Amino acid sequence: MNILTTLIVTDADKASAQGVINALHSTEEGASTQGDTLFSVELTDGTDTFWATTGFLYGDDLTALINTDYIQYACFPADLDKALEANSLTRVEVESEEI
Repeated sequence: MNILTTLIVTDADKASAQGVINALHSTEEGASTQGDTLFSVELTDGTDTFWATTGFLYGDDLTALINTDYIQYACFPADLDKALEANSLTRVEVESEEI
């Protein structure tokens, strides 16, 4: 079952949280990179960096992440604005380079 959620991790825990999903989906045929696309929204509290993922996650993926110490905040259903407000965070706007 897919669950609509927003999850936030610290910068220090981002790679580990992604690794949980990669490990969950890796097989004998090879390593998964499915987790590499999670936590792509950069956030800040003015001092520290955080990362968010928002959208549908497989129930097993969500359970695996929640059962770690990596998740700083979880919101069901997904509401990034509510998560930002609850944690006093702002989204880091990435300026795109013009060609």
